[in-house]
Amino acid sequence: MIAVAVLALGAGSAWAPQGGQGGMAGGEGSYARLFLTPGDKTEWMFTAKEGEFLTLDVMSDTFDPAVTVLNEKGAKVAENDDVAPGQQNARVRMPLAAGKYRAVVTNYKGTSGGAFDIRADLRPAVELQLGKPQKTAGINARRIAWVKIERPGAYSLNTGRQGSFLLKPNGEPIPTTQLGNSGWIRFDVTQENQGFYTLDARAESEISLAPISVKRLRVGDPIVLDLLPGHMVDLQFPAPDRQIVELAWPGDQNVLLAATQGGTIVRQSPDGGWALFSVADAAGGVVAVAPGQASAPLRTRLTTKLAGQEWGNEDAVQQNLPWFGYHLWWIDSQPGERIDIAATAENFLLEVEDQTPGQAPASSTRSKGQPVAQLVSESLNGGRRAIVVTGSGQGAYSLRRTRSALPVLTPGRWMGAEAVTYRWTGKSGGDYLFRLMAGDALITVLGLDGTVMGRSAPGDRIYRFQVSQGGGFFVQFSPRTPGTAYEIRLNDLDQGLPPG
Repeated sequence: MIAVAVLALGAGSAWAPQGGQGGMAGGEGSYARLFLTPGDKTEWMFTAKEGEFLTLDVMSDTFDPAVTVLNEKGAKVAENDDVAPGQQNARVRMPLAAGKYRAVVTNYKGTSGGAFDIRADLRPAVELQLGKPQKTAGINARRIAWVKIERPGAYSLNTGRQGSFLLKPNGEPIPTTQLGNSGWIRFDVTQENQGFYTLDARAESEISLAPISVKRLRVGDPIVLDLLPGHMVDLQFPAPDRQIVELAWPGDQNVLLAATQGGTIVRQSPDGGWALFSVADAAGGVVAVAPGQASAPLRTRLTTKLAGQEWGNEDAVQQNLPWFGYHLWWIDSQPGERIDIAATAENFLLEVEDQTPGQAPASSTRSKGQPVAQLVSESLNGGRRAIVVTGSGQGAYSLRRTRSALPVLTPGRWMGAEAVTYRWTGKSGGDYLFRLMAGDALITVLGLDGTVMGRSAPGDRIYRFQVSQGGGFFVQFSPRTPGTAYEIRLNDLDQGLPPG
């Protein structure tokens, strides 16, 4: 037996399926809960206007649903089984020509059934053109734009000054990167995610959707780039592992950079002309380059080089910082070492950052009214540390460093009001308990390579950690509110809990 229903979509619509299974709620789209008999199928009919875009979801906790959309001649126009790998719900997203349609829900293998939910939505839509700037007038949550992309590759969408939302064929949103005054969306189309992409613009602006051109170069080789308005260029270059590369261009040109994969943008001059790119792995990195708010093509000459100078055995160094410039210092460190750096300048303020590739960055702090910037660089597994110095002006500055070993953590009470990293040796098979006696702090256990082995959850007053393999570890205590005092007690459960 085939259950048939007539589905009316759109604002204020409603429908009543045959057999008394329940009603479809009206409003922005429609929704219903139905039942599929094993081995059977459920059909329903709906009418679309020319150019409307259909979003149809079939969801069930009891069986693996599949959906097929047929036109009034019975020809198949779309089908879907799993919306994404590991997700058994079905979803169809596509523009439709005017006419009558049937949606058929079955079980993937035809052997199961049960309750399922249907969510359907038809909205007016316009088609986006690849490589052609377009105005987003009238494109919003009620009237979307769509584009069908079938060629694998990298693409970019310049969303203009206002925020927009781009959805993949499976309905997942793609995050937006802010470059200057524009929002940019960079995404990769593969064999698995080809299909219809939709755009919801939040305000009127000019947008541009285009394939991304790729330029490959070697560090040290200059390259001439022709940057088109609203387009991105991917720069791909191999670089040594754990290095920082300087990218430079004429300072009077408005060029914007954003890292996409393989690294991060460490620093970029607020006045333009240079940026530092951190390479996190030996495969090199990819940097997206785009002109900011340009109305004509921009030709620029880009140069690259490995950045930085060595800070040798001396405890203090002095240098002259250029206007809107930077200095990068490389420091050799020992495993389990803490390096305290104090930076001073007479006529301007300094900012000092630990930007060691592959590790979380750390920035300097400054007491109120004090000209000295203080930075703590913690080296867990040793190696080279990358210290970046920038400032609010130009002129002479000095750096002074102090080396010390990270403190050793043993069972007992530990108090503090700032983030502290401890060395810790846990015996194989050891069972340990951290108890927060006062304040509120986060407890993180790290391996020798800096990977997180365990972490307390927000609100936890007790955190238990079992060591399955003996060796060296690191433990970080950090207040959830900076400057707030905390007290933590560490107990070795193999030795029992002390009273209190």
